[in-house]
Amino acid sequence: MINNLPEGYVKHEANNYNYVFNYTDHLGNIRLSYSTDPSTKALEILEENNYYPFGLKHANYNMSRKAYYKSGGDLVLEEPCPSCPIDFKYNYKYNGKEYQDELGLNLYDYGARNYDAALGRWMNVDNKAEKYFNISPYVYVANMPTIAIDLDGNDIFIPLKGDANSSANRKQIHQIKTNLQKLTNSKLRLVETKGGYLVKEVSGGKANSDKELTNGTSLISGLISSESLVTIKTGNENISLKSDNGNTSITFNPDDKGERIANEDGTTGRPSEIGLAHELLHADENTDGKTDNTEVSILNPDGDSLGSTVKADKDELTVRERENKIRKEQGVTPRATPMFSPKKE
Repeated sequence: MINNLPEGYVKHEANNYNYVFNYTDHLGNIRLSYSTDPSTKALEILEENNYYPFGLKHANYNMSRKAYYKSGGDLVLEEPCPSCPIDFKYNYKYNGKEYQDELGLNLYDYGARNYDAALGRWMNVDNKAEKYFNISPYVYVANMPTIAIDLDGNDIFIPLKGDANSSANRKQIHQIKTNLQKLTNSKLRLVETKGGYLVKEVSGGKANSDKELTNGTSLISGLISSESLVTIKTGNENISLKSDNGNTSITFNPDDKGERIANEDGTTGRPSEIGLAHELLHADENTDGKTDNTEVSILNPDGDSLGSTVKADKDELTVRERENKIRKEQGVTPRATPMFSPKKE
């Protein structure tokens, strides 16, 4: 029996546990698997994997079944048992995904689709292909495998920096999940993965039963089930950075109460979760390919430039309209609607 652990896996054999540790790179690729031989106490390299960018394993110079022994205070590299068969059944390799070599298929199982590393292409059509008409439905991560990976069904992702259990990371996770949960009637949970946490919905789970959060629930559910990836981290401002492939990176300031944002009744400010919802709405527009960057002139209702003519893209105006629907179901005063500036003759 093999059990997965964050650092590798443990295999139960003959009333004993054999711990195998994996060394992974920044993309989750398992580069080295090593363990201690229970009889010789030698540190054994069970398998070494080096990959081409799209995941095909290099030939000829990858090591397997090498052992480091102590000899007079020095480490000596030797074959542990040249005649021993290699029994290595842990087939998680490129991107940490399972390599399926049964029947000569040689495909990686990513969940919804199968991937051929020899071709660098999916074997199944992208079920959201209509959103990315400029990219082939068989292309892997928009042809950017050195900086991007597929995260099993495309989610809202909370990245971590350094020690996952540090107080800063724990605080960030709590703040983001708390504010996300306030926006939806679906109960949310976090799933630990390489480099952070994925946000998932609990099947049948309910939350915020005192409110009917139709718009917020639809927003969160849509982003979680989307083919695109939304990454959220905390920072000093609220901003969303959109990429051409539909992915969005959000920076969220949980301490920003929108003191410079005007409301319809002349007051200013809004809860922090509304600020997060605003950036999520930008991500949703980007995911659906509806972003309209056409600039228009408006009379700004916010901040120091109150009443002055400023440039804004139509996407921002659409997001503000949708934000007010979320404000209404949250019992928050609507945001002041910007007025179009009259054209100068």
